[in-house]
This record gives sequence, structure tokens and C-alpha cells, in this order.
Amino acid sequence: MVALKPHCGTWVPVGQPHTPIDAAHALTWKNADHPGDWTPVERHFRDGHTETWWAADARLGGYGPDSPCRLVVATTDPATLPEKATWHLATNLPHPNAACTATSPHLPADLAEIVRLYGLRPWIE
Repeated sequence: MVALKPHCGTWVPVGQPHTPIDAAHALTWKNADHPGDWTPVERHFRDGHTETWWAADARLGGYGPDSPCRLVVATTDPATLPEKATWHLATNLPHPNAACTATSPHLPADLAEIVRLYGLRPWIE
């Protein structure tokens, strides 16, 4: 799992998102009661507090929930996607419902697991 720079573009057909931040903005969001593409994820911190973050599978070029490489966006606020509290993650952990799950050497991971694993990064590095 790696973080992608939000404004680092890729080649895609016209009319499709070109950057991870474009892909995040293409996801639907109305509010917490009607989250659209976003899923609430509870983050647990070392000091004992928890926060609700929001995560979603996005599509960008070859990335997607049904692809061997996924683009997952996690944020504290899907409406504004704050720069310091939004992650754009590429992972080869398959989506639980993807066809590639059967051939992947990795176990499938839901959005909560992706966010949990990437949240460990500061302690590993």
C-alpha cells in the first residue's frame, strides 16, 4: 500500500478523472445521512480516542474496486477533502467482491481494513 500524490496525473481518456484528487471529487457525497459512495470508518488512536473517517473506492485509469490495483480515498470530510486529512492510497489488496479476489495472492480487504493498515504507517516508519 502506498500513498499517491493528489495532483499527480495519469493518461486517461478525455472526460475521466486524471488525478487522484479528481477521482475523489467524482465520488458522490451529500451528507453523513446520505453518504453516496462513501463508507464511515471508525479510526482508533493510540491515546484511546476514536474518529469517524470516510473511505471510498475510486476509479482512475487502471485503478478501481474490480481491478488488481485499487485506489482508496480516506478523509475526515468528503465534502471538502482537506489536504492534511485526506489519503489517496494505491493497494493490491483486492476488494472483497472483486473477481480478481480468487486469483490474488492477498486476502481481500474492506475499506476499514485499508484505512486501519495505512494508519499504522507512522508507527512503522
